[in-house]
Amino acid sequence: MQLPKNFLWVLLACIVAIVAYTIGNQGGFLKTLNIGSSGVSIQFEQLKNVPKEELEQRQSNLEKRLEGINANLKQSSNDIPKSASTSAQPQANTFSLSGKWGSNIGLSYLITQYGNAVSIQEFSPAYGITAVGEGQISGQAVTIAYKTAMNTQGIGTLRISPDATKIEAEFKDLYTGNISPVSMYR
Repeated sequence: MQLPKNFLWVLLACIVAIVAYTIGNQGGFLKTLNIGSSGVSIQFEQLKNVPKEELEQRQSNLEKRLEGINANLKQSSNDIPKSASTSAQPQANTFSLSGKWGSNIGLSYLITQYGNAVSIQEFSPAYGITAVGEGQISGQAVTIAYKTAMNTQGIGTLRISPDATKIEAEFKDLYTGNISPVSMYR
């Protein structure tokens, strides 16, 4: 029995997807994928394999991005007229997320809150700054758009406990599709 040619391509795609997902869960990211007549070539990048100088440059770029985010958020919060009707403004939160947060995965997070807007910085003890982002608070939830030191981007969904001392988060890397659950506390 001869298998259809399409079946082999589908099988190959499934194998590549499984390998990419597995590597992604181990801190790696797909760097290149080439499929051609000569075969399949896959390259993964892990933060530990990024040359020190390149990692420092990426982290510097993330720090500059965070400075810009914080400046914009601070300016936006200052631009709200003090005499404006409260009915025209979103309801202010009664809690503050600002400060350093620990996590169940050994990373720490620095959150800065400006009204209903937040910036976030992820810090790894082994590598330093690994991601920065910004987002909006809506009730007891925050949606964050972030960029990583691996040059990927993602969306974070944070659920804040009623007393604002715990956050259950899911960070979805838009490049790999990997979802990382994180529990934060302070």
